[in-house]
Amino acid sequence: MSDNETREKRLVDLSPADGATLDDLLETRVGEGGLQAAAAPADQAERSQRIEGVLRLLGRYPVDPPPADLVDQTLARINESRQQHRFAQQISQLSAPTGRFGWYELGALAASLIIMVSLALPMLSHNREDARRIRGANNMSNTGVAFSSYAADHKGLLPRRRVRIGAPWYMVGEGIGPDGTATSNTQHPYLLITKRYIDPRVLRCPGNPTAQTHFEAGATDWNSHSATSFSYPVTRVLLRIDQSPSRILLVDKNPMFDIRRGQPLRFRSGVTVDTPSLMHGNRGQNILLNNGSVLWTTKPELRGDKLWMIRGVSNLTGTELPEPDDVFTGP
Repeated sequence: MSDNETREKRLVDLSPADGATLDDLLETRVGEGGLQAAAAPADQAERSQRIEGVLRLLGRYPVDPPPADLVDQTLARINESRQQHRFAQQISQLSAPTGRFGWYELGALAASLIIMVSLALPMLSHNREDARRIRGANNMSNTGVAFSSYAADHKGLLPRRRVRIGAPWYMVGEGIGPDGTATSNTQHPYLLITKRYIDPRVLRCPGNPTAQTHFEAGATDWNSHSATSFSYPVTRVLLRIDQSPSRILLVDKNPMFDIRRGQPLRFRSGVTVDTPSLMHGNRGQNILLNNGSVLWTTKPELRGDKLWMIRGVSNLTGTELPEPDDVFTGP
């Protein structure tokens, strides 16, 4: 049992009879400390005498008179206690988290967010481009299946409309010529759509924001050059699916040309034969080969042969045709 509990036990341990006697003695107190024992009831005389003796002992230990500045000392202690309490509250407020922001904290937070965003955006952009490249490669792979199906139905030949030597091959969206020949090289792979070998939405690259989304029945070509996503080989001979060595069937769009309906062939400013396709942020291009595989290359060439220009020709007019062993895709 603790000291406090013992003390409380002693304070409340007075018997009812002692308590009644003590009350009677206090009521009969006279003078400056004397007790009138005769006033106590007869049955409590002995008990009263013992309690009176205990009370007389209290007088043997006189209490010093209070100092003159007791009030001032008390007020000083109260003020000191208040100061200590106020100081403890300030320490608690400083150490506890606050829900308010000052301009300094707000500026630091804004700077941190700007740094985080600047670091994250290139990564997100890079991941987004990778996703588009993979989707584009998947579309190419599915187009390779369509090429194989077409070739199986056409004695191994790849799609090709009737052409006229010396006719232009860049007039995308202007339709078949008056003599029934193709006026655009893009009309050849479009046969996969007109003959229902492929869903036209597959012949699109996710990296082309202006790719055509609506295809009319009976159409023979894409609506415009900007609506196309892939380039098909320009040749003077018929191509076969089983041709060896591996030949290009499709490649991400040739960036060299800026073709507009009714206008002569134009070259895009700032683009060279070494510039990657624009479909993937100039990082490279997907290439579909006649064996069905899809390659990703950072340089626009195959076995050292440039893809964007005819070998030995520096300024195309849009009617030239490459040699059979020359790899040229466009527009």
